[in-house]
Amino acid sequence: MKNNYKLSSGFTLIELLVVAFILVTVSGIVTSILFSSLRGATRTSITDAVRQNGDTAISRISRAIIFAKTFDGVDVGCDSGDLACIDNGYVTDCTVPSPSPYKYLKLTSVDDQQIVFHCATGATDSTPPDPDDLTIATGPDSDTSLGESLFDSNTVSVQNSTCSFTCSQSSYNAVPVIGINFTLTAAKSQSGQSGFFEGQPPPAVFHTSATFRNLDQ
Repeated sequence: MKNNYKLSSGFTLIELLVVAFILVTVSGIVTSILFSSLRGATRTSITDAVRQNGDTAISRISRAIIFAKTFDGVDVGCDSGDLACIDNGYVTDCTVPSPSPYKYLKLTSVDDQQIVFHCATGATDSTPPDPDDLTIATGPDSDTSLGESLFDSNTVSVQNSTCSFTCSQSSYNAVPVIGINFTLTAAKSQSGQSGFFEGQPPPAVFHTSATFRNLDQ
């Protein structure tokens, strides 16, 4: 009696290894593409948030300047440890440039409300130092009030030593022109606790000038 044996077909070890290698390679490529896409989307989202915060602050300060009833001056606001800084209080004569950048801008709105914008210096005794801020205070206590930040601190922060105001006049009777300057970066909460993620958007520089149009004559 003759027995017929049928050999079962299958994959050799080499074939299995080749398939596994291809699957691992494809998975790596797909993962890399997804990661790059997510990182690009995150970077775009953070860039938009930084830009929106800066544009909103610039617009708010500019409108306050343009429609202000009176210009109550700019102030250097020297830090206690800065011995080279000379603080003469609020000045309204901007025909002579200040040797130090102004940190305070005070004006009165058309509804007689006092407004103070302040480039606040972050605490330097912490590690790393706290970021600077740009705040607004209104009302009769605006000179002494800490004010509220013009930015979403969970999203952006002011790069240290970049916030300042300038004031210029072509003559004593000319209308002052106020410059607004600051640089924003993504807050650490947006970039992870260990630092900024790779490919983080560069700091965004904001600069504009505004002229009073409604000053009492």
